[in-house]
Amino acid sequence: MNEKLNIIQLGALLHDIGKIVRRAGESNLKHQEAGAHFLKENELLLNEYKEIYDIVKYHHAKELKSANLSESSLAYIVYEADNISSGIDRVKYDDDKPVGNEMLPLNSVFNRVKMDKISKEKVFSLVDVTSKEEIFNMPKEKKENEKLEKIDYLRVLNNLKEKMKDMKMFCHQCEMSAEDGCGAKGQPMGTCGKSDTLALLQDTMVFGLKGLSAYRHHAHELGADTSNVDRVMADTLYFTLTNSNFNFDEHIKQLLEVGGAGVEVMNLLSEAHTAKFGIPTPVRVSQNKVEGKAILVSGHNLHALKALLEATKDKGINIYTHSEMLPAHGYPELRKYSHLKGNVGKAWFDQTKLFNEFKGAILMTTNCIVPLRSNCTYADRLFGYSIAGTNGVKHIENDDFTPLIECALACGDVSGFDSDESLVTGGHYKTILTLAPQILDAIKTGKIRRFFVIAGCDAPGKGREYYRELAASLPKDCVILTSSCGKFRFNDIDFGNVPGTELPRYIDLGQCNDSNGAVKIALALSEATGIAVNDLPVSIVLMWMEQKAVIILLALFSLGIKNINVGPSLPKFFNEEIINFLVDKFNVRPISGDAQADLKYFLGE
Repeated sequence: MNEKLNIIQLGALLHDIGKIVRRAGESNLKHQEAGAHFLKENELLLNEYKEIYDIVKYHHAKELKSANLSESSLAYIVYEADNISSGIDRVKYDDDKPVGNEMLPLNSVFNRVKMDKISKEKVFSLVDVTSKEEIFNMPKEKKENEKLEKIDYLRVLNNLKEKMKDMKMFCHQCEMSAEDGCGAKGQPMGTCGKSDTLALLQDTMVFGLKGLSAYRHHAHELGADTSNVDRVMADTLYFTLTNSNFNFDEHIKQLLEVGGAGVEVMNLLSEAHTAKFGIPTPVRVSQNKVEGKAILVSGHNLHALKALLEATKDKGINIYTHSEMLPAHGYPELRKYSHLKGNVGKAWFDQTKLFNEFKGAILMTTNCIVPLRSNCTYADRLFGYSIAGTNGVKHIENDDFTPLIECALACGDVSGFDSDESLVTGGHYKTILTLAPQILDAIKTGKIRRFFVIAGCDAPGKGREYYRELAASLPKDCVILTSSCGKFRFNDIDFGNVPGTELPRYIDLGQCNDSNGAVKIALALSEATGIAVNDLPVSIVLMWMEQKAVIILLALFSLGIKNINVGPSLPKFFNEEIINFLVDKFNVRPISGDAQADLKYFLGE
């Protein structure tokens, strides 16, 4: 409850911060958008209190109606409070133009309710909320023609930035923690002496372990020996224990240990997948074309998909994949099921709209499930599997798919999906390595200039259109290697073959756990050419979103892979010290956001 109160208080305080931004001359956007952009751009509070962003951006009715926020979102409270507090003080309009000057100080209410005839008009000055001296904003006598300037607002804005950036340390692991957690009131370090950098490195360890645990779960499920990975997970959790270690270098060493376990577990999972389902080969899959009674399968769990395909044989039900299940079509042991038909939808975050439209049964096999929103109509058609689930949905137990099958049959034929589109998948590294002689020849003859690894975890919001523009703009002598759900930003483009060869320009290596494939290909190229891995004509451009992206990054670091470009922004749990280390040690580079400018950089133009 205290955390919610903190969010409401901070959200209410900052809901109109966009007005300060506008008046400081820093934005021409609507104040709601300007405020949200200000928080995001400056990475203020969003790591601890992401809901403040929603409060700032959606505190007006028009934006709130289209935001699809959870019914429990605190943005609704601030919206109502804003209406109540400002309902009698809205700017009047004359011929659709606001009357008044937004640079004038705010009038005191006592200018309207005068206690005597000699009272003079008073205004509220612009107060710096970070100042210890200016705690209360009391009305003062109005000066004739008094007007605030951009510089006044800019001063307040810059002071606010600096003060809020001081709130970078947060830890509440132990009873020694300061009130509301160490760092909650701007403390630069914990009571124990832990710096903000060490706290963030430990957070990174935990995030990496979360991604590691997902891949470990799938590998163990398929019978792989994960004992060494288990050891690293246990040791690392111990490392994050209160007062266990205060050494920066040893934190880095442990993070690379986690990365090494990430390399191992992705190799284990890859071997387990190919041992059970065969080595994937390229295949063209129908996209958004559905017929008959159908079940849509999302997530990452190929074991679950195989069990479902077996359970639905001869049931008159077609099976379709969604998001990270797309690569399943490449595996021969899964493809042999004739009722595994095609793919529907794109990345995970489209599911609310998609699942509403898809009137069949739906199975969610792993993470990336979106909680049911008020506009969801598919709660009775959605089923969870293993750890995947949300309030109000049924769960598959012990691989008994009977409830799911009965639901699919009861739903009847699915309609509304009649597209002629198709997608290509099945470019597993083991298949690509069989083309090594052709690839090497194409490199030597100049037919392939450069490889681009464009991959990672996708997410909604602006900035990620960059990856589509980059992919679409690549010269025809460049090859794209991709994996994870980030590929849905551009996998509908027909990239064709490298001119003068039969080699594809677009290669889908598989799910996020198949990201090791790009490394396998790079190492093979390095060995064949005698060129060091980091000197190969390879550009790595990753988008990050969640914990699996973290373990992939750590895995690359553990292998000594450098020159990684990350975006749309750097992870919020990296501070300046960590970023400087990564830049110095691994030459990590944030993308610029300008695809054309970055392309020139990648190509050395």
